[in-house]
Amino acid sequence: MAVTELLNSIRNRRIGEDGFMMVCNSENYVIVADSRSHYIGRSLEEYSEDMEKAKMNESIFFLLLDDVPHMLYLTEVYGYYIIGAYPVMSAFRTSLMSLLWILDIEAVLFLSFP
Repeated sequence: MAVTELLNSIRNRRIGEDGFMMVCNSENYVIVADSRSHYIGRSLEEYSEDMEKAKMNESIFFLLLDDVPHMLYLTEVYGYYIIGAYPVMSAFRTSLMSLLWILDIEAVLFLSFP
């Protein structure tokens, strides 16, 4: 029952504008669910070493999905990996927009207080 709830919990979830979530079996690294229903059945076994390192170090790893670089973060629950995937270009765009917003506010404050 807990596994069913886990699989249902990622439906229609996204990260940022175009990121998404996946659930991958930790035994054979096959994606059993994803919030887009696009990657179900795909094997991530070739990235198993990166996934194990990321799990142990609680860090991000990078992966090409459909020739698009993604940043992935994972955690293990009930023998499954819950993976958050976010395209690298979207992450850069978000960071740049935040930086520009901060610079705009600083410019307004600088001009307001001579």
